[in-house]
Amino acid sequence: MIKLKIEAFDSGMKPLMRHQKPYFAGHESAVIKSLLNLRGQASGNPIAHVVDDALLNFIELVDSDLGTNILLKYVDLYVEERNRYDETQSLSSSKVPQMSSLVLTLKCLAVLIKKLSIAELNFNMSHIATLIITVRSC
Repeated sequence: MIKLKIEAFDSGMKPLMRHQKPYFAGHESAVIKSLLNLRGQASGNPIAHVVDDALLNFIELVDSDLGTNILLKYVDLYVEERNRYDETQSLSSSKVPQMSSLVLTLKCLAVLIKKLSIAELNFNMSHIATLIITVRSC
């Protein structure tokens, strides 16, 4: 089933993203989250790279500050889950991003962070630092 979703995406949405960029203005969050969720479902699927390529291409079109904020919010639950102090209470694991989605999120963040201005970088530094510390401690 997931293979069909990815093939439909590859033949339908990907060309739209390439040739109808204005359509996606204002829908960046929905597109990014949908692609990350699709990537999480496609873990281990040999054609999952299609989603990776599409999101990395889409990230190039998104404002760096907007994209960074969307991605940092997407991984908030992962950071919260990894840094919780009470091991007896767990967050809903269905809401925590899958590892494949997290890896793709980090790749996209790397692309976007390079484009941030110093002021934008300083503004987001607390979230970025927390994420880096969390990921490094895994």
